[in-house]
Amino acid sequence: MKLKLPVDPKLIMGAVLVLVISGGVSYFVANKVISSKEEKPKQQEVVNLKPGPVVKLGDFTVNLADRDETHFVRVSIALEVRDSTIEALVKKDDWSVRIKNAIIMILRDKKTTDLSTSKGIANVAREIKFKLNSIIPRGKVNAPPIRNVFFTSFMVQ
Repeated sequence: MKLKLPVDPKLIMGAVLVLVISGGVSYFVANKVISSKEEKPKQQEVVNLKPGPVVKLGDFTVNLADRDETHFVRVSIALEVRDSTIEALVKKDDWSVRIKNAIIMILRDKKTTDLSTSKGIANVAREIKFKLNSIIPRGKVNAPPIRNVFFTSFMVQ
C-alpha cells in the first residue's frame, strides 16, 4: 500500500530550502550591521575636532504644547558654527530673527515629557541643528553651517 501525502514532497523541500537560505542571509546581514556600528571613527571625524566659532543666541522662554496644564521651557542657546563667515551671517538681524523664530517653533511643539530626559533634550538639539542647516545658506563650502547646538541653561516649569 502506497501512502499518499496531501502536499507534494518537492514543495516541502523547496520551502525548507528557502527558509534555510533566508535565515542564513538574515544572519549575515545582521552581523554586518552590528560590526559596522563598532567600527573605529573615520579619519575625517578626528580631523574636525577643532571647535568652530560659537554664537550666543540668548534666552528663550516658550510655552509648551501640553494640554492638561500650562508649562514652559526657559533655555539659553549657543550655536557652534562652521566658520567666521557663518558667524557673521548668524549675527545679522535678518538672519538672527529667522533663526530665533525657527527655534521657538520647534520648542513650542514640545511637551514636558519630550524634555524630561537627556535623550529628549539631545533630540531637540539635533532637530534645531537640522532645521537651521536647512535654512541657513551654505555658501561656497559644502559643509553644514551649524556644527552643534548647545544649551547653556535649561529649565522646564
